[in-house]
Amino acid sequence: MGGLNFQAAATAIALVACATGRSLDWWAAQSTIPIDVWSETGGAGDDIRLVLTDGRKAEVQAKRRLRVGADMWEAIMKLARGVHHGDIALGLLAVSSGTSQTIAHGLAEDILRIAAGRTDDLTDTGQAFLQRLLEADLSSTKVCQGLAIQNIAALTSDAADIRAAVNRLESLMTNPADATRAWSVLLADAALLIERRSARDALSIGRLLSEQGLGITLGDMRMPTVAAAALSAWTIENNSKFRIIGVGHALSLADAWIPVSCRVKLPETETETAGLQEAMRRYHGWNDRNVRDAKFIDPLTLGRFYRKAVVVAGPGIGKSTVLKRLAATYAFDNVPVARASLKSVATRMRDRGETFAEAFFQIALGDSPVPSAERLLPGP
Repeated sequence: MGGLNFQAAATAIALVACATGRSLDWWAAQSTIPIDVWSETGGAGDDIRLVLTDGRKAEVQAKRRLRVGADMWEAIMKLARGVHHGDIALGLLAVSSGTSQTIAHGLAEDILRIAAGRTDDLTDTGQAFLQRLLEADLSSTKVCQGLAIQNIAALTSDAADIRAAVNRLESLMTNPADATRAWSVLLADAALLIERRSARDALSIGRLLSEQGLGITLGDMRMPTVAAAALSAWTIENNSKFRIIGVGHALSLADAWIPVSCRVKLPETETETAGLQEAMRRYHGWNDRNVRDAKFIDPLTLGRFYRKAVVVAGPGIGKSTVLKRLAATYAFDNVPVARASLKSVATRMRDRGETFAEAFFQIALGDSPVPSAERLLPGP
């Protein structure tokens, strides 16, 4: 496994931690649970960036069979500068098996010693590192408190960390026997993330696995990918039927759906800058506007291409049914979504004194099986 593949394996291990909500434990006893995993950032770590649950940023340089020399010094000093200047909270030099023990053991121990305020009994390489920090006017204590060297066993000859990642995936999959295939999917995806300089979060990891026919268990809600899958399943169930006047029973949206279209008109100006009265005037006068660029679209694309939209139609035309179908469609694609009646939200705000967000999420998600489900929703 070459250097790029070692980097991909380290990235895939981070993806598993992100999906399962488990700490990477790359920085001694610190809890480091990633919510976003980035590749090739151009930052202090460059190879991998992690955004952690507490908002801190960590960056990783992944090096295969590293030796003391220019490559090592460049990598570790880049991380040191990032920590010192506050660009990142944590920096990691991730090394493979076969790396010089002078680095993997000696310098790693020296960094822990310097972090504790001790500069005695350092190895020659540790002394050289301390001298470089002083010459660069970097705080040795601050740098070493956020810096670590970690051996990641992710080579064919030493794959203990890969096996541990597969074990974690077993708790995520509906069929634990699929864990090995799930690892292969994430490893291949990690290589693509590196090539495309892209990123993943728990929700997109869940979608990736589902697209590959890998079922996610609805068991441990502490795993963000499990929580998202459970919310999607609940949303599909709660938006699967609708009623029409004159029919005594609910109809299946999947079986009785009649395709409709909607006409899109973009606002004349940004409504955020308008006052309430002006916004209401535009809302009520929407149908009277003659806009040349108005076009008809499939309403099920709302939210994908029109991130902020108001659906306007007369009573009984099917607004609520369209939104139910839209919610179920997104949930089927493993995109977390919430739907609530605006009238019910207004009533709750008036009667209970709740904010819009409090009322909306209580109505939309209060009965869901996922605690604090609103945290799973994508931002606007």
